[in-house]
Amino acid sequence: NKFKRPVYFASPSSVSDAVDVDKYCYQEGFVYRFMPVKPDEQDYIKGVGSVNADVSYDIFMNKCKWGNLNAPGVYVDRESYRNTMIPKQNFARLARKLAADGKNDSAVKVCDYVQQIFPNNKIHFDYYMIQFVDVYYKAGAFAKGNKLADQLMKTYEQNTDYILSLNPEFRGNFDEDLNESFSFFNTMKQIADQYDQKAVSQRVDKFLNQRMGEMK
Repeated sequence: NKFKRPVYFASPSSVSDAVDVDKYCYQEGFVYRFMPVKPDEQDYIKGVGSVNADVSYDIFMNKCKWGNLNAPGVYVDRESYRNTMIPKQNFARLARKLAADGKNDSAVKVCDYVQQIFPNNKIHFDYYMIQFVDVYYKAGAFAKGNKLADQLMKTYEQNTDYILSLNPEFRGNFDEDLNESFSFFNTMKQIADQYDQKAVSQRVDKFLNQRMGEMK
């Protein structure tokens, strides 16, 4: 080939056991372009390489068609719901890369857009949405970051309270969910402290101290 035509992988991790292909791959939308250039260490993630931010931005924001998942009358079946996980992760990687490159306006637009096409009332916000809070803060969009943090914390506060309200003999069935909640709050606390968002940090501390006391 000698790079006369671009070489792409759907998942570089599938061939990286033999050679370090992922170290030379750059995310372009949903695929990974193989190029004879190593990325900066801060951009590299083992198994999925780095991100070509400009190309990925154009693909996700201008070229991809996301259907009607966000339309009020459209039912989101379990398979469609599951299939939104990879796009959201790709959006998160793109947003982080843009913010790291100082392209804060574009990073904020990506964070806004992913919530527009995969809204919370249809594709419920999960643990991985915390990445967008981090990007908002990194890009200086603190009001938007705090708004998303509030939505996520409400969800995890309600989930935690529900699990703790159960009879102890049934509560063990939800250990994994409870661990996820506490992991979320710990990560949220770290992010809030990093960007000096005292109200968010104090809210996490208050909630965890109260619930930990109830569990003793």
